[in-house]
Amino acid sequence: MDHLDFPVIAPDKLAHFFYGSLAATLSAVVAIKVAHLPEIAWVFSLVAAVAIGVLKEAFDYLQNRIEKMPTHVVDKGDVLATTLGGVSVALPLLLMVF
Repeated sequence: MDHLDFPVIAPDKLAHFFYGSLAATLSAVVAIKVAHLPEIAWVFSLVAAVAIGVLKEAFDYLQNRIEKMPTHVVDKGDVLATTLGGVSVALPLLLMVF
């Protein structure tokens, strides 16, 4: 039997995915329970995840500028990982609407 190498996902990307899904879940709950808009809860969740991802990387960028020494990595992949966490919540919500 051949040895298979499975891809390893960086812990940082997993954290971004987790927080994207958390933001998406919380915003969907707000859309459903507070705003009474269950049919568009998937939009709330996706927008929240993208916003969290972009804002986190913008914050890292500004921190680097203020400290005059890069201490945070600004990575488009982090925004993507956060967004995918949101997609993991938004897609099932979208499928339940249709």
